[in-house]
Amino acid sequence: MKKQSKYKEVVSYLKNGIESGRFPTGSRLPSIRQLSLDFHCSKDTIQRALLELRHEQYLYAKPQSGYYVLEQGQHQDLEIEVTDEHASAYDDFRLCVNETLI
Repeated sequence: MKKQSKYKEVVSYLKNGIESGRFPTGSRLPSIRQLSLDFHCSKDTIQRALLELRHEQYLYAKPQSGYYVLEQGQHQDLEIEVTDEHASAYDDFRLCVNETLI
């Protein structure tokens, strides 16, 4: 059986923690440095996992403060038609709008 990558391991750990209530809504997650020590991996690996969780709307970031847990099921995405060539920019924009509305 193939071992899960560190990146996926971090994503799974944080998702499970959020869904189980170990990390309640509004709580600050451990720092990137602390998570990298806990998982014995680089800070880049942790940042990649946190970015994925931001895109999946589990977390939001506060500059110079850290990552915080979003309230699950209490926000809605804006529905806008986009073409494939603009999808990446649209996804970034939608994420920013959703974080601003929190």
